[in-house]
Amino acid sequence: MSIQADLQIVYYLVTKIHVEFNPIYFKGKEESSILSEIEKIDPNIDFYVSPIDEKKHELYSNLTINLGMDERDQPTPLKYSLELFGVFSLKPDMSEDSRNKLLPLNPAAMLYGVARGVLGQIMGQSPLKEYVLPSVNFAEIYKRKLQKVKEEKSVAKAKKTKSKRPVKEK
Repeated sequence: MSIQADLQIVYYLVTKIHVEFNPIYFKGKEESSILSEIEKIDPNIDFYVSPIDEKKHELYSNLTINLGMDERDQPTPLKYSLELFGVFSLKPDMSEDSRNKLLPLNPAAMLYGVARGVLGQIMGQSPLKEYVLPSVNFAEIYKRKLQKVKEEKSVAKAKKTKSKRPVKEK
């Protein structure tokens, strides 16, 4: 029996990376106090997975991670945005149950590990050398994503129903 996982990353690309430091925060402050401020901010994470070729058992995933990029009114010590793209392969003899357990969370989680390393290299050359991309719960992110889609569909349905109502004449 092989020790290799049923899901393998074939290759990945960092398609976008943007990092900003707010110099106001760095004047006279210790790195640890700045890091504790950043740790209070949850990164905004989005991802999706789509098949490439069912016969080859290949799929791709995109992952977007933002911190402080939506905080227009509230200055933050650090802002970053990363986007990654990855191609993955599944074992051909993988069961449907195993496939459902792995997808869509695992490809995004694997790309997140890549993002942590990429951001870590940049941060190592910055005033915040010790910053590490925080561990996140992809199951919770996915649950929230599904809830948001459900709410958007409900709103769209309500608008559609409202527009079909006959107009009463006066």
